[in-house]
Amino acid sequence: MSSARRHSLAPRHSPGNPAAHPATGGPTPPEWHRQSRLPLGALPGAVPCARLHTKHIIKEWHLDPLADPAELIVSELVTNALHASRALP
Repeated sequence: MSSARRHSLAPRHSPGNPAAHPATGGPTPPEWHRQSRLPLGALPGAVPCARLHTKHIIKEWHLDPLADPAELIVSELVTNALHASRALP
């Protein structure tokens, strides 16, 4: 793993909710603080790289049902950022 790619999964100190988890339908685990960072340059390869990073992080966090929508959202956001950055001097 690159030193630039960082992600963490650390529990927050709040009790779990026994209701069904909205993404998986199973029991809701204790609340977790999830974050991940991947610095990207304004290059065409940034979009597939961001999509793959998202896919791997979603799987690592056991949120597989969210993988497709998350990849689509990240792909759109990174593509829009690339288009916007081309207009900059």
